[in-house]
Amino acid sequence: MLWDLAATTIVFGLSVPIAWLSPTAALWTWLLLIPAKITSGRGLRSAMRSGSAP
Repeated sequence: MLWDLAATTIVFGLSVPIAWLSPTAALWTWLLLIPAKITSGRGLRSAMRSGSAP
């Protein structure tokens, strides 16, 4: 769950300076959330199966 929140924060943080150069490119950086959310979802499911999830 921490990775899920961190990924959102990192992508947002990256999109802010990019927006100064190109607002359209900054919007496209949000697509990085798709693989990040998929990855964090797999990690959470794996942790739940092994019993180490909170």
